[in-house]
Amino acid sequence: MNQIFQYVKRKNGQRKGILYASKNLRELSRQQTVSIGFSLCNLNKDKFDSSLGLMIAVGRAANAAAKEESSVYIPTNIPSSIREDVLRFEKRCRAYFKIA
Repeated sequence: MNQIFQYVKRKNGQRKGILYASKNLRELSRQQTVSIGFSLCNLNKDKFDSSLGLMIAVGRAANAAAKEESSVYIPTNIPSSIREDVLRFEKRCRAYFKIA
C-alpha cells in the first residue's frame, strides 16, 4: 500500500480529525518520501464528516509532496491540540513505509 490514515479522537472517543500519509517516489533521486496531511474539525461548530476530512488531509499531503525535500514531510502549521498525535503518526508511518 502507498497510503495510510488514522482518526484523531477526543478523550471520549469522538472523532475530530484525520491524519493521512502517502508514499512518493522522487523521479531524479529515486528516493522514497512520505508526505503527511491532516484535517481537524471544530466540534463546537460542525459535525465531523470523515469523507470531507479525508479529502482535506489528502490535499494537504499532496501539496506538501511537491515542496519538501526530506524523507518525511510534516506540516509546520499543525494545531497544538494534535501535535502529539502527529508525532506518533510519523513514527507509525516510518515503520509502515520502512523509511529510516
